[in-house]
Amino acid sequence: MEVRHLRLDRLCVLFPPEESKGKKRCRVIRLTPTAAEILKRRTVGRLDGLVFLNASGRPWTACAMNCRFCRLKKHTGIKHFAYAWRHGFATRKLIEGHDHLTVAELLGHSDGTMLAKVYAHLDQADEHLRKALS
Repeated sequence: MEVRHLRLDRLCVLFPPEESKGKKRCRVIRLTPTAAEILKRRTVGRLDGLVFLNASGRPWTACAMNCRFCRLKKHTGIKHFAYAWRHGFATRKLIEGHDHLTVAELLGHSDGTMLAKVYAHLDQADEHLRKALS
């Protein structure tokens, strides 16, 4: 993610179609006000370049990210990885009762098909289904 992608006044990150997965439409990542404030602090006074840099001012590498996740596991006893956070977000939003099309849009999918395939296991969430009946 580069500084030029930030649209903090609109609370989003916007990737043009040519830089988006599929290269057909803009990719929009919507931000909470807190996330926008964090990004604003990380980029103060910068007009270009990558948003997330390490303490040396260099881009994070995949290896460095993996090392951080391994350290986090040592402290928490839980294995962490970026996809799990994304998956957890989607699962929470669906269980909270948000419709699948809204959640798909928040994840950057063009429709709800992928969501239906990946999160089909929610039909086994007894508590969630019982709540839907009442």
